[in-house]
Formats: sequence, C-alpha cells, structure tokens
Amino acid sequence: MLRIVPSALGLFAAMSSMVMADPGQSATPEIDIAPLAGGYNIVGRLVGLSDATVSSTLAIEKNGPSGSITTRQSREVKLAVGEVFTIAKTNLSASQDSVVKITLEIFRDELPVGSTIVTIGPQEK
Repeated sequence: MLRIVPSALGLFAAMSSMVMADPGQSATPEIDIAPLAGGYNIVGRLVGLSDATVSSTLAIEKNGPSGSITTRQSREVKLAVGEVFTIAKTNLSASQDSVVKITLEIFRDELPVGSTIVTIGPQEK
C-alpha cells in the first residue's frame, strides 16, 4: 500500500504527488492507494490538526484505452485534533496503460486550506 501525506512528497515509480497546505490549516489530507488485480483500492482521509468543521472532496479521473471516467465524493465533517476520518473509499478498475489522477481537497469556510494530488500511470515527459 502506498500512503501519500504532506510529509511524503516525491516521485514513486510512475507516481507523483503534490501537496499544498495553508499554514493555519485545520486538517491534513491523506490518500492511500493499494494495487488490486486489474486496478486500485483508493481511500481518502483527513487527519485533524485542530478542532474544526471542514468540507472535502475526493476526485478521481481515469483516462485509458477503455475510456474516461470522473467521480467525486464530498462531505462536511467535524474533526478533533488527531482524529482520522475517511472521506471516501472505492475500488477502481484500471489497466497498466491508464492514467489515474486522484485529488483530495480540504475547505474551511469555503476557502481552500489543503490538498494533495496523486497521479498513477504512464507520465508524459
């Protein structure tokens, strides 16, 4: 399983991650990706950094030989310090030629306070 959190930036064999966070953010985004036969198990979570109510959206875009899909799952959640909350989880079918982009964004009072993006699959140079 691969876990992407703000402290784990970098390039992982055909996988890239970019994390942006506001210095006063109240939660941090976390994306877990586990390979499955013919795809991936994807879980988006928030970790509370302060007591706050935030909203978040996990968006998944897949482009591959079998076509394209886009899915979004959003929720508002009240977090406590240290609390871990699962926003969404899904199994996604994808071939090795597919490019999958996963974005987890966090908002507080409708303003962005954190995000992470993971891209899996062949990368253009």
